[in-house]
Amino acid sequence: MECTLYSDSMKRFYGLFQENIQSTADCLNRIKRGISFLADELHLGKLDIRIEAPANIYDASGLSIEYPAYVYEGGFGSDTLQFPFETTEHGHIMITLAPRPDYQWTERDKETLRVFAMNVFFLSGRARLIDLTKKAAITDNMTGMMNLAGFMQFANAAMAGGNLRRYHGFRLNIKNFKYISQQISRRTDDVLRDYGHAIEHFLDVDETIAHLGGDNFVGLVKDERLDDFLTFISEVPVQIGRDNKTTGIGARIGYYDIQYSDTSADVMGYLDAATSIAKMEGRDVVRFEYAMLERMLRNKAISAMFPVAVASEEFQVYYQPKVNICSNMICGCEALVRWVQKGKIVPPMEFIPVLEEEGTICTLDFYVFERVCRTIRSWIDRGIQPVTVSVNFSKLHLRNPKLAEEILAIIEKYKVDAKYLEIELTEMSGYDNFESLSQFIADMHEKGVRTSIDDFGTGYSSLNLLTNLEADVVKLDKSFCVKIGSDDAKTKILLQNVVNMVHELDYHVLAEGVETEEQAEFLRSIGCTTVQGYLYDKPMPLDAFELRLAPGFSYTILV
Repeated sequence: MECTLYSDSMKRFYGLFQENIQSTADCLNRIKRGISFLADELHLGKLDIRIEAPANIYDASGLSIEYPAYVYEGGFGSDTLQFPFETTEHGHIMITLAPRPDYQWTERDKETLRVFAMNVFFLSGRARLIDLTKKAAITDNMTGMMNLAGFMQFANAAMAGGNLRRYHGFRLNIKNFKYISQQISRRTDDVLRDYGHAIEHFLDVDETIAHLGGDNFVGLVKDERLDDFLTFISEVPVQIGRDNKTTGIGARIGYYDIQYSDTSADVMGYLDAATSIAKMEGRDVVRFEYAMLERMLRNKAISAMFPVAVASEEFQVYYQPKVNICSNMICGCEALVRWVQKGKIVPPMEFIPVLEEEGTICTLDFYVFERVCRTIRSWIDRGIQPVTVSVNFSKLHLRNPKLAEEILAIIEKYKVDAKYLEIELTEMSGYDNFESLSQFIADMHEKGVRTSIDDFGTGYSSLNLLTNLEADVVKLDKSFCVKIGSDDAKTKILLQNVVNMVHELDYHVLAEGVETEEQAEFLRSIGCTTVQGYLYDKPMPLDAFELRLAPGFSYTILV
């Protein structure tokens, strides 16, 4: 054998690899082309390459390739050589060579072939590494699903082929995932992985979904399968319990009917807008409409105006009375914020969700709380008998380990008796960090500040809150009152039992959203004597509310 590692034939072989290898398939094809330069010098009758790679997070099915790189037209002998190699991912590459029928390799030949096989291994191993690197760039490390870069690659390819218009884009996030993650015994990573893979299994091969991080996903589904997909996504079956029972997980989803002129970047922007609206409005499914872009611009304007509005004290505190329906007298009130901009009131639902989403609601909550404490101080100084004022605090405050300390510092600043203050916490607050919520309520209770659970009866695990917290007041969600005037006997039975149960657990009960005398009468008959609603008063400015604090004032409504 005249071949050496530095022969002209070998140089021609390696010359095929001067350009970057694109993939394992590309590498094997180059080997197949290049072996023709060396076959005669090596007296080669056959070259087979077998690649086995285990499954991993970037390649769920692994790799198994039997590649016949070369077969001499005159056949090959039986004196084969096999060179096994192990890869860093614990895979294997086997290089099998056989001589031509009329040739027998010498020991020197075999040494040359061994070195040649090592070079084939290095080239193949490098190609496999390139495959994994490319897959890693478009794969989410947590779930093994496609990531945002992979989604954009898929969408751009569909756009280049003129096929993007075939799809509806969707973006979703799991409903109440923080609550779910607190209740499960499995790792949340595993639940997210199973959830994403369940959706992947539902999708066709020419559809896709990507994990964006956390409990957020984005994808493309064909137009004709949209309705089926929306039905499936409303309750995706996933095992989350300690007994591995399958539970349906719901999602909030924004979707969009992609148009011919849309780019993948356009689609992402539209889906972001639809999903944002779904989260702010608490809707499960939102179809993108171009008017939403104007709303998003308005939201950005609200964010930009907020610091100036706070500094200029454009936010005013309104007060809505709480009434004892046995005496018709005011027994407290709720402080509600109103944004008065150029003489006009900005509806709370227009700015509260925006501030909640970006976290600046915490600044507004303390703004309101300080003004309430200042008002109570003024009442005391002016000889007006105060009533207990409740102030809403967002669940986002639970991230602040000094929340109780900061609230108590404001109370101390204005020398207000803690009995005149109540902190209202929405029911969903507990699901972000139940331990922090419990500790905060305990701290308030120790200092004499009342706390209340708002919107009781909505969301998840209301009973769990009652049995594990030391709050003082339970506010029944207004959805209960809406049905009192109807013939819904089950609602009345449920409400009566809820009130009895809450009383037996030693909580005070307040019903909000009372608008008719019939509702008030039923509530009084089941022992819920404290109410709040338009039947008595809407939220009002401070000066109007102070008139209702005059001695002897009472409402004339008879129930």
